[in-house]
Amino acid sequence: MIAQHRWKLLIFIGLIALSAWLLLPSVRLYGMPENERYGSDATVTELRSKSVSLGLDLLGGMHMVLQMDREQLTDEQIPDAMDRAMEVFRNRIDEFGVAEPTIQKQGADRIQIQLPGLVDQQRARDLLGQTAVLEFKLVQRPEKIRSVIDRLDRSIASALRNISPDDSLAADSLLTADDRPLRSVLYNYPNMANGPPMVTEGDLVQVQKYLKLDAVVASMPEDSEIAFESQPKPMGNGLTGYSLYVLKSTAEMTGEAIKNAQLSIGLDPTRPSAAGVSMTMNAEGTNDFRRVTGKNVGRQLAIVLDGKVASAPSIQGRIPHGNASITGTFTDQQAGDLAIVLRAGALPAPMNIIEERTVGPSLGRDSVRTGVNAALIGAVSVMIFMLFYYRASGLIAIFGLMVNLFFLGAGLAALKATLTLPGIAGIVLTIGMAVDANVLIFERIREELRTGVRPSLAIDAGYDRAFTTILDANLTTLISAVVLYWFGTGPIKGFAVTLAIGIIANLYTAVIITRMVFDFVAGNRSLKKLSI
Repeated sequence: MIAQHRWKLLIFIGLIALSAWLLLPSVRLYGMPENERYGSDATVTELRSKSVSLGLDLLGGMHMVLQMDREQLTDEQIPDAMDRAMEVFRNRIDEFGVAEPTIQKQGADRIQIQLPGLVDQQRARDLLGQTAVLEFKLVQRPEKIRSVIDRLDRSIASALRNISPDDSLAADSLLTADDRPLRSVLYNYPNMANGPPMVTEGDLVQVQKYLKLDAVVASMPEDSEIAFESQPKPMGNGLTGYSLYVLKSTAEMTGEAIKNAQLSIGLDPTRPSAAGVSMTMNAEGTNDFRRVTGKNVGRQLAIVLDGKVASAPSIQGRIPHGNASITGTFTDQQAGDLAIVLRAGALPAPMNIIEERTVGPSLGRDSVRTGVNAALIGAVSVMIFMLFYYRASGLIAIFGLMVNLFFLGAGLAALKATLTLPGIAGIVLTIGMAVDANVLIFERIREELRTGVRPSLAIDAGYDRAFTTILDANLTTLISAVVLYWFGTGPIKGFAVTLAIGIIANLYTAVIITRMVFDFVAGNRSLKKLSI
């Protein structure tokens, strides 16, 4: 009898060994203390890459839906913009270090992102919401800056006189000196000996309102634009404020020239311990940078990120090697995140967060505990029923069920699948289907035994006659799982994956493994009675 099933037995042993090898990283990972499980250690990272990962509902984390701002895009441009946005998000999240993120399109202009295990949620919002349009623009010469500011000042004053006194903006303007609303709030102007003009933090919102007036926008020279510094800095006398830059409207270079960007310390000689970002240009960017710096020695070259000036160093000489840096009042984390978005590239259009949910780690642990308890209670209840109703043959069914679950876990690990709460429901359903197949077979065997045939013949007939019914039932369920995976998203896919793997494992264990065990038991022709 053993010789008859030699190949089946060897294949079974091989599958058990392979499954154990696939499950070992998961056993090692989830056997660790929780504070070590999600660390950045190389060994732990490797274990995570080979293990079954937990979904957002089990691990906790962040769920976001972002919608693309379509105002500057045509309908034909949206699909390509969405594909580019997906790639940018994927690169940023990979750099951010979140294990097993989920990034999916929703409709024509929305992207759903799930970040399991994420702790610093505000940092994720800042990282994902940042458009990261990087431009290198020359700062206008002092005489041009004075000309532009004076022109805007006259336009603001004229516009404010034509607004009703009841308007809040006009009411605020009544306090400006000599009818010069812009110049009256600028520090270090018109001299500019100590740097660009500055606006205090308290006046910044008012000045930005002035600059958005239609008449003021219309009066802006075509070759110039206004941009503020991204970070406030001390102005003296206890005040802090933002530098106001008059830039050339045409960029000399863009972020496409960046080959690499990384966090660096000591880029600013005046603050040797401050964090910044060092950038390396690609070949084309290096040539452009060499040309721009060579032709504009002595001028300031502003590094503009998302419309704000990150820094504006003076060009001391021609720079041939394509290296640049961004300095400012950054923390190490802010500089590191800025380097991430520069490496990952710019979003093709602004993305707005329209939905956000957070699942706490404690809620995730509760979900794991209740889900596992439900699966265990269901499995134990089924085992007790099989032992009570089918006696010794119930042990064979239990053995098949345990092997089924073992193969199911190995299949999830092999596919690098993410286990979710619906996935646990799929496992429970698999347990029920595995028992259903055994019930069909056992009842057929009972019918044959009632006719008086020998146990070995009853087993053969029971399996042969139940096979078609088992195959039909599992095949139709497998088709349903495939459809759910094809059209579903997120947790629905998780349910479909676990169900599909469980069905395939169930067909193998119910039809081949338990049959082989029965043949070993009934191999002795002298067996007169079968406990079933």
